[in-house]
Amino acid sequence: MRCSRAGIVSLATPVFIAPERGADRLPPLKFCRGRYVPKRRKPMKEVPKAVNETYLTMPLVSVHELFGLIHTMTEQLKNVDRPTLILHSLQDHTADVKSAGYLYEHIASAKKEILYLRRSGHLLPLDCERDKVFAATAKFLAGKWHFHRKKTETDLKGSLSEGAGAEGD
Repeated sequence: MRCSRAGIVSLATPVFIAPERGADRLPPLKFCRGRYVPKRRKPMKEVPKAVNETYLTMPLVSVHELFGLIHTMTEQLKNVDRPTLILHSLQDHTADVKSAGYLYEHIASAKKEILYLRRSGHLLPLDCERDKVFAATAKFLAGKWHFHRKKTETDLKGSLSEGAGAEGD
């Protein structure tokens, strides 16, 4: 299956779940049916009230479904040949920041770039750097994004370990 879109924008796409989420303690699927866990999320500031009205519990079955979706997605990355902009926050406590590097390394497209955000959490279009997310996305979708040289694994690790990594600042 080939992707026929002009370009792809990835917003905090999970490949790896952040360790603090406890996914390693998820019971087998057969024990998850009908089980729910409390949903914890800090209220977001400077957003419409409805954004902070969220569900109070999360069905454990949905986590298994997410893992299945991640598996399917990772198998298809080799077929993604369209320009891709990957946005991810260094402060994401849901989708581990390593997910962005994984996507970058496994997407087949020669035109791809990662934009790391420094202060946002997982919900990039709602968080404190949403204006940067909107501006980068609009520029990319308008075909005005200038791709830099291909990043190496060392470049990606270096920017993360230095805490800089927020490209496009």
